[in-house]
Amino acid sequence: MKKSNGGEVVVEDKGSMSVLKADCEEILKAAAGQADAPVSESNLSITNEKNGWKHKMMIGLLAVLFAGEFFLAVTAHCLTERFAMCHTLILVLFAGGKMFTTQPRTSVVFLVISLVAGQALSFVNCIHAVRMLIHRHDSGIHHINYLFAFGVVDLLIKIINLLVIPSRRYGFGKQSAVLFHLCVPGAVLSVVVLQIASKSEHGTPFVLILDPALTIVCCLIFSFQLIRPMMRSIPILLLAVPKGFSVAEFKRDFHKKFPNSDCHELHVYRESDGSFDVSLHIRQVAHFDENDIASVASATANIEKTAGEIRSLFARAGAQRITIQTEIVSDASADNVIYSCYHGHKQVQRTSFIPGN
Repeated sequence: MKKSNGGEVVVEDKGSMSVLKADCEEILKAAAGQADAPVSESNLSITNEKNGWKHKMMIGLLAVLFAGEFFLAVTAHCLTERFAMCHTLILVLFAGGKMFTTQPRTSVVFLVISLVAGQALSFVNCIHAVRMLIHRHDSGIHHINYLFAFGVVDLLIKIINLLVIPSRRYGFGKQSAVLFHLCVPGAVLSVVVLQIASKSEHGTPFVLILDPALTIVCCLIFSFQLIRPMMRSIPILLLAVPKGFSVAEFKRDFHKKFPNSDCHELHVYRESDGSFDVSLHIRQVAHFDENDIASVASATANIEKTAGEIRSLFARAGAQRITIQTEIVSDASADNVIYSCYHGHKQVQRTSFIPGN
C-alpha cells in the first residue's frame, strides 16, 4: 500500500483491496436511505437545481446589504456596524462557494478562503476595537436612524440565510450557526437602541465604551466559531482519506467473497464532510472463449455483479462518485482480456479482447 502526499490511498499489484468502513457517524448519516444503491447523479443534479436559486437569492440579498453597510461603516463611526459589514462579506463568500454544486473541490476552496478571510477580518476589527476602547478618538456615532434601519434589515436577512441554507453546509452545528449569524446584528441593535434611549446626538460615554466592547466580544465569538469548519475543510482540501479506512478487514472480506478477483488499484479521497469519491480497478479470472458469445456474456455478467456489489458497499458508506474499471482475464489465455469502465450505474467504456501487455 502507498500513500501519496495528498492523502490519496493506492493499492497496487498485490491482489488485495482496501475500503472505507464508514464507521464515522456523520458519514453514515449522510448515507442514510441509500442502503443498497449508489448515489444517483440525476438525483444529485435535481437537488443542486433546487438549491441553486436559494443561493442566488441569498447572494443578491447579502450583496445589497453589504453595499449599504459599507456606506455606514465609513460614515457612522460605529465599530459594531463595521464588523457587521465584514460579517456580511463572509456570508456572501460562503453562499458564493456553494454555487459550485458540480465542483465540490472548488466549493471547498471557496469555503477555506472565506474562513481564512473571516479570521483575518476578525483580528483586524478586534485590534481596532481595543484601541478605541482605550482611547476613543472620534466624535461619536452618527446616522443613528440609518444604523437602526440597517440593523433591523441585517438581522432579518441573516435569519433568512440561517433558515434557507442549512448550517451543516458550512460545517456549523445548529447552536453554533445561530450564534454565528445573530450575535453581530444583535450587537449593532444593542448599541443603536441604547443610544436612541439616551437621547444623545452622538452617544453617551457608556455607549461609546459599549460599542468597542461588544465588537471585541463578537470578534472572539466569530473567530471561535470558524475554527470547527476550518478544521473540517482543510483535510478535504488536502485529499485526506475519510475516517474509518481499513485495509486488512476489507481485504479479508473481499477475498472471502470474491476468491477469483483482486483489486489492481484503489483511490479514495474526501469530497465533503459526509461524502467521498472512489476509483478502483478490479481484475477477475474467468473461463471464456472469444468465439463463444455465451461464455463471454457469462464472464461479463459475473464481473458486473461483482462491481455492483462493491459499488453498493461504497454507496452505503457515503460515496458520491464511484468509478470502477473491470478487467476479465481468460484462464485459458492471458492474451484474452475484456476491459470495462463503469461510472455510477453506467458503462462508459468497453473494449474486448485486448492482447496482453
